Amino acid sequence: MTNFPRMMFKAEVLQYMHNWTDREVREEALYNIAVKWFLELELDEEPFDFTALSKFRAKLGKEMHAKLLVDILQQIKEAGFLDHILQFTDTTAVEGDVAVCTTAHLIVNACALVTKKLKEEGYTVAVIFEKKEQLQTIVEKAFILLEKTKNVGEIEYKREMLKSILEDYIEVKDGKAKERKKREKRIVSVTDPDVRWGAKSDDEMWAEYKTGPTMTENRFITGVMVTPASVADDKFAIPLYEQLMYPLETLVGDVPLLVRIFLFLNLIIR
Repeated sequence: MTNFPRMMFKAEVLQYMHNWTDREVREEALYNIAVKWFLELELDEEPFDFTALSKFRAKLGKEMHAKLLVDILQQIKEAGFLDHILQFTDTTAVEGDVAVCTTAHLIVNACALVTKKLKEEGYTVAVIFEKKEQLQTIVEKAFILLEKTKNVGEIEYKREMLKSILEDYIEVKDGKAKERKKREKRIVSVTDPDVRWGAKSDDEMWAEYKTGPTMTENRFITGVMVTPASVADDKFAIPLYEQLMYPLETLVGDVPLLVRIFLFLNLIIR
């Protein structure tokens, strides 16, 4: 087999370009002659198992992926294919891989993470949740759990997440718990606490991330920023501009982004 790390990274590039699943990458590497050539496989050579892709992806890590992609971009520029004088920027929503659940279920899930960590650290769990309990009962038990664990440092992160969920989702008045109106910055799921609600209006909300790339006219990405969906578009402007590795003469994008960059540049010049 050819150089395994190089082949796996090239397989990742193909996967991204064609939006293939790990299984589909394996199938293409098995039967597609062009893919075999790109991956430096012999015609009769068996490719990697599809599970190897996810293992390689995790082992290579975020920072090394970024370094390799920057290196590829530099090679494209040196070959004369990177037309960076005119660049575009915009933001778009990226669906979060989470299941949106009810407020009661979300609080129970957060409590479950706290109690699981307590057990792992050798503490006795004094709060037990039953199936199909009312929101009032669930909230009362959640506050008891917070009170009983306020001095347990080993679970601080998960405890703070539960506390944040209760503050953002629940309003308690005269001892009665009721749900608050939806707010964009609150946690959507305990399995991925970075996902947030994005919104175009009070009635149109979604649980996602937001990504803001800059790209050349021939669609090579020169910078990218990913945030929770609740971050305003104009907040992408300065970080994206500072990421740019190659000078540009014209930047095309939405008005809020461009105005923010203009003000930033004007401040620097002064």
